[in-house]
Amino acid sequence: MKLTLRSGQDSRTLRVLRRGDCLRVTFEDGHDVELRLLSSVDGGFELERGHARIHGAGASLNGRRQLWVNGHTVTYERVEPRSARHSASSETQLTTAIPAVVTQVLAAPGQRVRAGDKLVMLESMKMVIPVTADADGVVEAVLCSPGDAVEAGQELVEIEKLPPRPRRNGKQRSKKRSLTPQTAGVG
Repeated sequence: MKLTLRSGQDSRTLRVLRRGDCLRVTFEDGHDVELRLLSSVDGGFELERGHARIHGAGASLNGRRQLWVNGHTVTYERVEPRSARHSASSETQLTTAIPAVVTQVLAAPGQRVRAGDKLVMLESMKMVIPVTADADGVVEAVLCSPGDAVEAGQELVEIEKLPPRPRRNGKQRSKKRSLTPQTAGVG
């Protein structure tokens, strides 16, 4: 997920990649920061970077998003709106529509998938909900782990879409040949 953070006059664009409880934050200059999510409850969270603990909370109201991190307020916005990313890009991010718990992760980074393949299984209100690939592609990242509580709209899997395969017309198809005793050389 690509974000622009603003604190006063300062503005930074960064990319956040989540795999299970690990977060990698990449800044515009290419600098990476590794964080571990220790807890996430009711909009609040606790992260760990080395031996340092980071406490925070987040909220979104009428499209305005804010984070409170270690006593500082930061506003942020998605750089790539979800609808634009799906239509104009070859990358797609699969999300959950409702709060749920991840029960199974069936996909792995680098795995080729086809539209309709089950990638993640969720459970919510005693229902099992499969998250399926919306296109043929290659799994770029799995952003959840079994046991994770996920919120509505949370990204679960990133897929790099593959270009559509050329369709074969009737003339290009190979002819099927029936095996008979005569063609098999018997009799």
